Amino acid sequence: MSGAQLFWVAPILPLLVFALLAIGLARYGRLATGLAISAMAGSAGVSMLALLASAQGKHVSVSMLWLAVGGRRLTLALWLDQLSALMATLVSVVGLIIFIYAASYMAADSRRGRFFAEFSLFTGSMLALVLAADLITLFIAWELVGLCSYLLIAFWYERLGAPAAASKAFFVTRLADLCLLAGVLLLIGTLGTGRIDAVLAASTQGKIAPALLLAIAFLLFTGAAGKSAQFPFQGWLPDAMLAPTPVSALLHSATMVAAGVFLVARLYPLFQVAASALQVVAWVGVLTALLGGAAALVESDLKRTLAYSTMSQLGLMFVGLGSGSLLAGIVLLVAHALYKATLFLGAGAVDRAVEGTAFARMGGLARRMPLTALVFAISAAALAGLPVTLALPPKDPVLVAAWQASIPLFVAALVASLLTALYSARVFGLVFLGVASEPAQKAHEAQRGLLIPLLVLAGLVPIGLLANAALLGHPLSQLLGTAIPDVPLVTFITLSVAMIGVLLGLWARRAWPAAIMWPVLQPVTPLFASEFGLKMLYRVLAQCGFWTVDRLAAFDRRIFDAFAIVVARATLALVRASGRFDARRIDAAIRDLGQGILTFSQRVRVIQTGHIENYLLLVFVWAVGVIFVVVLAAVVR
Repeated sequence: MSGAQLFWVAPILPLLVFALLAIGLARYGRLATGLAISAMAGSAGVSMLALLASAQGKHVSVSMLWLAVGGRRLTLALWLDQLSALMATLVSVVGLIIFIYAASYMAADSRRGRFFAEFSLFTGSMLALVLAADLITLFIAWELVGLCSYLLIAFWYERLGAPAAASKAFFVTRLADLCLLAGVLLLIGTLGTGRIDAVLAASTQGKIAPALLLAIAFLLFTGAAGKSAQFPFQGWLPDAMLAPTPVSALLHSATMVAAGVFLVARLYPLFQVAASALQVVAWVGVLTALLGGAAALVESDLKRTLAYSTMSQLGLMFVGLGSGSLLAGIVLLVAHALYKATLFLGAGAVDRAVEGTAFARMGGLARRMPLTALVFAISAAALAGLPVTLALPPKDPVLVAAWQASIPLFVAALVASLLTALYSARVFGLVFLGVASEPAQKAHEAQRGLLIPLLVLAGLVPIGLLANAALLGHPLSQLLGTAIPDVPLVTFITLSVAMIGVLLGLWARRAWPAAIMWPVLQPVTPLFASEFGLKMLYRVLAQCGFWTVDRLAAFDRRIFDAFAIVVARATLALVRASGRFDARRIDAAIRDLGQGILTFSQRVRVIQTGHIENYLLLVFVWAVGVIFVVVLAAVVR
């Protein structure tokens, strides 16, 4: 069988490992680790073969009947095309490296068997999501990804704040998922099928009313915005950093937060028909990119800074998609998955070295962790938008698309790119440059189990940056069948802004070597840290929600509970009265009847002597009595 025909094995392998670990094998930590890594290796191999097959134009699907209602057949189906093969390869390859990293990172944890069970379910669900051929399969996998994020964020539930962070992520994304579910049900109810190819065909052929299609597009994007931490659902992502670092690396690179971008890309023809929805996608994306970039500039924790960075970069992906370019969003998605995973794995190595993720515990680590510093520098430069390879930075297509769509959108995206360059340089400077803190003075290079996967993943970063390089013939353009025109002016502006931002960030580290927060930003630090007041607004809204619930509970107690108490008391009084009537009347009548029968039977017993002559006498008397009655009746007549 070819790789195209075996593509469905990619999600099955990690899901099978999850099942095995869930039924009891999780107690054997080393075995659980080996099974999980082996499954991911198999998924990566199958996905790469499937990608090669899809590049040759092969499309394959598998399906099974799930439900038949009212003449409608709903199926669970997977399919292989260029986009799904690319995403499956990205998820499985990055996932495999992170799994190997996690084997060392979680080696001393007594619950590592459970960790790899949940981690396998996480990746298996994401692979099913990107390979889904119908909306039902996609939504089921979507919800499983959300469930796994809850379990993994709260994995160290004994740590302060972890359960709350997991609950926040779960409920915020579930709120957005309600809109996604509504959009999915509207599509299935309108078309009678959940097949994605049928939905896209119907959208482009005008079989869905324009107003309804626009409403569906908004609902679908709301679900995508929740999963990808876009405004106004962005608040959960920084708090999710309480999860183990391998979880953060996978969650921020190729799985959960990428799912929202993938959803818009998967249904892109639908969004293109609903053009107004694409404009909303672009402006929500750029607003989130600005919020995340500003917050990252004043954050004092390494992992939370990277989380804000992810929020910002996802926003730029939506800018590319919303500006009318599928390729722009996917190019940035692929590159970002690789260099952001590298940054998080580097953060994990730093965390182990200085025993914390606060910037105050770092500084000067380049001399003590040179290899980690090197790969971190490469990834940070790629994040900033510098030309790490001979190819243009992955943000260049996004800004070109924004330039062609709207000048105000381009300017806002350019500001977000400047913020990206600034915080990228700030992060690298605070961690690896300057004077070493006391914990940093004792730091040393990470152990091999952490360092080797980190170096391997860093080696893949240039591949991601070259994914659509002109010198290689624009591979992604050929794969996806779309292209982006070159605009030299935009490229020059983009590179200039990135260079200026990086130089300013490094200069700030030299100018203020002891400052975590740049003095020049002190006046706006509270504003940026509060996400321009959104954190306070959300807290107020939450408090208003709790207040409303309390008032409703009080109303329930005063009205419904009081009514229930009155009814209960009346019922109890009726029952007691009925009991008394039963005891005094019905029970007495039954007792009197029984006593009468007993008395009568005792009187009749006297004739039961057991002597035959007495019984014959009774028969004789009875016969005489009958004859007398007959004769008397005859005389009277």
